[in-house]
Amino acid sequence: MSLFASAPALAQGPADSFVALPTRSGVTLPLAVTAPEHPRGVVILLAGSKGLVGITGDGGKVVMRNGGNFLVRSRGLFVAQGLAVIVVDTPSDEPDGMSAAFRLSASHVEDLRRVVAYARERFGLKPWLVGTSMGTFSAAYAAANLPPEELGGVALTSTIARGALRWALPSGYGNGVLGVDLKAIRVPALVVRHQNDLCEFSAPEAGPRILEALAAAPHKALLTFAGGEPARSKACDAFAPHGYLGIEGEVVAGMAAFILEGSPRVGSGR
Repeated sequence: MSLFASAPALAQGPADSFVALPTRSGVTLPLAVTAPEHPRGVVILLAGSKGLVGITGDGGKVVMRNGGNFLVRSRGLFVAQGLAVIVVDTPSDEPDGMSAAFRLSASHVEDLRRVVAYARERFGLKPWLVGTSMGTFSAAYAAANLPPEELGGVALTSTIARGALRWALPSGYGNGVLGVDLKAIRVPALVVRHQNDLCEFSAPEAGPRILEALAAAPHKALLTFAGGEPARSKACDAFAPHGYLGIEGEVVAGMAAFILEGSPRVGSGR
């Protein structure tokens, strides 16, 4: 699940802007923010592997050292669908990237709570947490631990459904994200899979089990995709079916349609 070779954003649109968001005491979180003129929803994108996107601001221009992750390289496609996008990097106190254990920590939840608050204040919309691969730990765990009234929903793509010893996960996470208290998620939920995903940690047959475990989600769906380009990376990396290579536009359009059904404005009942 290595993050990514660098890659240009698909469907270039508005320029990214750089934000260094203060979170915990003495910690900042680099963000790249992109939005259409009148966004209809907001997605907070959480990359896989160690989450090390390498976002910096250089003279007002955003530089991403590692931009090949499925969600990161597809950010322009989300914007084209009417969604504001916030790409989240690793916090300043995790310079080498986030471990799986950190993604399942109170510190990470606090960082993401600050991103959610920033999104709500800037755009007046309740944001969705959207994770891919190892980023599904982040999205699911934060969604299970943040107040549901703060979020629009959660989307899990290429969800980790099997743990590895080298990740040093807490006990109870042998089945990956299924170890999260998914029944605590009380916002709309979307599970996305590629039927030809050969990554041993995100077998597509786990999709229905993940959806079933999201028992308290008021609205949920499983989207299954097929096809695309031949893999140009290892099975668990970004340029393979695991990263929806060649069908990014189709996948993002399907996700956006579901997300925009349930993106209430701040102050609305849901």
